[in-house]
Amino acid sequence: MRAEATVPGLYFTVSPPKTEPSPLRSDVAGFIGRTSRGPVGVPIRVEGWRGYQRVFGGLAADSVMTYAIRGYFDNEGEVAHVIRLATDGAKTAWAEWKVGESDGRSWEANAPTGFDYPRYSITASSPGSWANNTRVQITYRSKGALGTPELDFAISVPNEPTQYFTALGLDERKPIEEGAAQTFAELVVESSRFIKITPSTRKPKGRLSDTGPHALTWNVILDGGHDGEKPGSSLYLEAAGKLGEVPEVAIVAVPGLVEDVGKDEAARREVVTALIEQAEALRDRMVVVDVPTDRDDPEQALRDVNEALKWVEGLRHHVDNKASRVAAVYHPRLTVADPLGGVRQPLRNVPPSGHVAGVISRLDRQRGA
Repeated sequence: MRAEATVPGLYFTVSPPKTEPSPLRSDVAGFIGRTSRGPVGVPIRVEGWRGYQRVFGGLAADSVMTYAIRGYFDNEGEVAHVIRLATDGAKTAWAEWKVGESDGRSWEANAPTGFDYPRYSITASSPGSWANNTRVQITYRSKGALGTPELDFAISVPNEPTQYFTALGLDERKPIEEGAAQTFAELVVESSRFIKITPSTRKPKGRLSDTGPHALTWNVILDGGHDGEKPGSSLYLEAAGKLGEVPEVAIVAVPGLVEDVGKDEAARREVVTALIEQAEALRDRMVVVDVPTDRDDPEQALRDVNEALKWVEGLRHHVDNKASRVAAVYHPRLTVADPLGGVRQPLRNVPPSGHVAGVISRLDRQRGA
């Protein structure tokens, strides 16, 4: 079964036609920074907040960029290209799924029939702590609707809707079409946004007998995921080069730069300067720049506007005068609702670049570039 449902049972899915990328659009934003999950180091095109959540997860308390991207879509931005950053120290959560025992040559007696391998590795689809405590419930039936062994999967990730796969045939070996998945593990890898399944042992010789149990249930808990250290300027610069290769991007923002790089002003300025110079060379995009500030109170930051102006003047000295026309600086930070803050901290201050990019995107569609 290749389709996915949020609840078990009969369901109907409508798949609207995907919007084709267009280099002529001026309303598409590009973001670089940390997200909850998702592919690392490659530009991924997403449509709407739900499309972003499907690939990169939702808000993350330790990543201000996730709030900025939500602000982009809240302000009616439609499409974004996102590059997730993660250091080499990021680890992927995993667990071993033990189906049966084998000495490498043959299976033990009374093992469930239909499996090719006695053990499998279940790993998260991407690195990070987001997948820790993920519960994968696997239900086995020796005879399903077609009289062959079947599996049901229920994948429960913290703070994510449960994903179900039902009636996956263990004996499915003939692909429906060229390049299509052939085994239950390949079907899960092909369809799940949360996990991957791979054999972790050698394939025993011979086939299982039909004397195994009629039904079994396994509960596998993933652990060991780690987000790693915050990315430095080198990762931002590398990602900036990749974002420059995406012709559809017209608005560029790095809302988490100050949070990730820290107080290293030279490193922050190097990234911003590289993005501005790239935009000037490509002549097809604008960079929305956040003023770095240690002020959590936007009103206090606004009173310190002279410091912001001083920082902008310093930035001008590091870029060509012509290049400065492709950058727009915004200040101060914005106060937005924080669903993760609870009753004690219902609000959070975030850089304005994501929200501003959303406004620019909406106005470009309504009034023109």
